[in-house]
Amino acid sequence: MRDATDAAVSEAYAAMFRAHYGKVVRWLSVLGVSRAAVDDVAQEVFIVAHRKFDQLRPDASTSGWLMAIARNVAATHKRGEGRARAREQHASAPAQSPSPEATAMRNQAAALLQEFLDTLPEEQRLVFAMVELDGSSGSEVAEALGISRHTVHSRLRLIREKLARRLARQQARSTDR
Repeated sequence: MRDATDAAVSEAYAAMFRAHYGKVVRWLSVLGVSRAAVDDVAQEVFIVAHRKFDQLRPDASTSGWLMAIARNVAATHKRGEGRARAREQHASAPAQSPSPEATAMRNQAAALLQEFLDTLPEEQRLVFAMVELDGSSGSEVAEALGISRHTVHSRLRLIREKLARRLARQQARSTDR
């Protein structure tokens, strides 16, 4: 008996689909669903209708019932499109890969900086890393390392002077070649 009922429900649903698909597509267009998405959204309307088909009262208007579903599905779709547009606007453009020359220069500079940092005492390396590499303020470094702000600034000044002298020597060697 159940198979006969299931077959009757399937046939009734199929008949509803055939009779109303064109209307649903028109309604969705009027509701602002883009041409590119209207078929997909119409399919979603009929998926919802299939799931809720047993809730359609025999005395109810099938068109009115489908219109209510179409309005909800269209609204959900448009909200999703709006969120997607907002994400696209906030997404940054993909970064272009640096040239091999730029990569080589960056690697060389990183190696030179690391060689320089290796010559410094640990306290000075920490101050330099926190301020110059991490962007911490003098107050933050002082608190983190348990030293005064004056000491932080003094160490930073000494490190910058040492680095400037080292870079000047490096540049002089490069131009002598």
